[in-house]
Amino acid sequence: MEQGCRNQELPAGAARYQPLFDELDKRLAKGRVIAAIEGGSASGKTTLGGLLKEYYD
Repeated sequence: MEQGCRNQELPAGAARYQPLFDELDKRLAKGRVIAAIEGGSASGKTTLGGLLKEYYD
């Protein structure tokens, strides 16, 4: 898998996650990735989970 393995580009509102998705692309190129999402209330965990599903499904 190479850079740009996502199904589409991130929407403008999700730009804060760009560094994470870039790192995931690099790691996915080497194989399977297991990740945890941790954060306080209203920190974006559900949003990030939705983006992960949408772009890597």
